[in-house]
Amino acid sequence: MRASVRLLICAAAVLLVADVAARADESVTPLMSAAAAGDLEKVAALLRDGAEVDRSDARGRTAVWHAVRGRQPAALGLLLEKAKASPARCPLGRDALDAAFASGDWALIRPILDAGRDNLGWTPATRRFVAKAINARKAEQVAALVAKCWREPVMEGSRHPILAHAVVSGDVETTKFLLDCGFDPNTRIGNLADPDLASRIPQSFIRFYVMNDRGVTVLMLAAGMGRTEIAKLLVERGARTGTGTTRHKMAALSFAAKTNNHDMMRVLIGPCPLPSQLRVEISLGSQTATLYKNGEAVESTMVSTGVEGNETKAGRFLITDKTPDHVSNIYKGAKMPWFMRLNCGDFGLHQGVVTGAPASHGCIRLPAEIAKRWYAKLPVGTEVTIVE
Repeated sequence: MRASVRLLICAAAVLLVADVAARADESVTPLMSAAAAGDLEKVAALLRDGAEVDRSDARGRTAVWHAVRGRQPAALGLLLEKAKASPARCPLGRDALDAAFASGDWALIRPILDAGRDNLGWTPATRRFVAKAINARKAEQVAALVAKCWREPVMEGSRHPILAHAVVSGDVETTKFLLDCGFDPNTRIGNLADPDLASRIPQSFIRFYVMNDRGVTVLMLAAGMGRTEIAKLLVERGARTGTGTTRHKMAALSFAAKTNNHDMMRVLIGPCPLPSQLRVEISLGSQTATLYKNGEAVESTMVSTGVEGNETKAGRFLITDKTPDHVSNIYKGAKMPWFMRLNCGDFGLHQGVVTGAPASHGCIRLPAEIAKRWYAKLPVGTEVTIVE
């Protein structure tokens, strides 16, 4: 008895599947069949007679999908041309786009992209296609995809954008190609780096921000990793140098300053004087500062640098920002007029009490008139050399 019931159930299931399949076959319209077969005369005739381009079969697939599935670009063109006359109707769907990308045939993909909506998301099929197009340097294909999608494609097997991987690798050629294709120079690497990307960043401080902060941009990566040519490309294409990370508010210039990379800092600052044109030299031993212009000393003054325990560090620095009425947020609101910050750090040159001996917490104090005059003369990017 039980065996008989099971046989009846199985027979009913087979009949049900057959019935569904029959209905599915019946739902395929003559237009769909003609499109799949590439019968252009029949497609054109059916469209003239009023065949509905946006009608779907039992699986929700239109004649457009059938043309793509049959790899019939000419039939696809007729369907899309007809669709333009009825913009209220949309004969495209995710299935048609996925089928086009699965085919790998640009003659099918391009018209689908042109006719489809903007702000598309990325799918596994589109990511695979764009990766192949990038490797083959198919600029038209990459640019068309990037223009239609609302965010940067990520590297396959990673959660981070392709552009970020190119920057970390120091691949100038690929970075330029991607930017030429419309990749955003302000691309952020995403939240919390995956281990593969982090392991390829030798600088520990960059890894810290990548792993613990949000909002790290490709320009910040280039700045911290010393990718000067890549940073130039990014800035030329519109990368915002003042953008900061979400938590620590670290801008690209701060990343460059941590490695004291003057070439990189000048790229981020913009036009600024070379040391041969204008610079300041501070002697910790003699407690003096000298302004050089075109290689010649033009003005000198006594200064006061950091006392023992808060010594002013020697080295080569750049003025990275200036504030005429700066107030310290470290030393109980101490006023530091005509402040010229060095290397995005917590010290710089400013007006203060000058004794001709160490007297500060690490800054370089200048007499009032000198501080005001040098503030006006020294643009951001001027080199300041501190010697023992």
